[in-house]
Amino acid sequence: MPDQRLARRDNVLWLGAALLTLAALIAFRLVVIGDAYAQSGAAWPTPPPGPAFALPPQDAVRANVRVPATGPDGELALVRPDWPGVIPLIPPIPSTDVVFTAGTGGPAVTLRIDAGTYAEGVQLRATPAAPPAGLQGTALFAFDLEAFDLDARPLTSLPQRPIRLQVSAEAFTAAGIRGEHLLFAVVEGDGVRWLVTAFDASRQLLTTRLASLGTIVLINDAPSAR
Repeated sequence: MPDQRLARRDNVLWLGAALLTLAALIAFRLVVIGDAYAQSGAAWPTPPPGPAFALPPQDAVRANVRVPATGPDGELALVRPDWPGVIPLIPPIPSTDVVFTAGTGGPAVTLRIDAGTYAEGVQLRATPAAPPAGLQGTALFAFDLEAFDLDARPLTSLPQRPIRLQVSAEAFTAAGIRGEHLLFAVVEGDGVRWLVTAFDASRQLLTTRLASLGTIVLINDAPSAR
């Protein structure tokens, strides 16, 4: 008889545990899976993986400059088209490095142009420029960055991928400027659009990315420089 009572008690305990487990599963479904269904019911958009890049024809890859986009004090560089691969792009992506040493009005600037940025051969031109008046901070140097086709016609289309821009900060930090106060900007009308700028203190390197070309300015935004 005691064995029967123990067996019934064990059965009750197992049944209670099973009911608690079932209740927990139902609650989990309502909270987690129910939210997922609600999100899909609201037709949340799925962002595209990025633009598809066509394989450039061989004649475009081999094409040379037909009319140089020369200008006073300007420095030219040819960037040939390249195919980055299929979507989604998996680094490392083929890229071309362009170094301007005389066309910036300041230190050498290195541009990294990823494959797929331009669908045709492009002439990039850097020319020293005067910084705009009324800046918040002190302009350290400025240059015009322009793109032309192989016949020296200005390109109006934006690059399909951001262009990485890097410059050494050694000359500025040696003059007592703190690297975290160095910011790049693009001139827009009478003002500027600030660019996210990273400062690598160990390498003394400033890095930003350009979604469009134009007049690029490096600014010391320290409070004492305003």
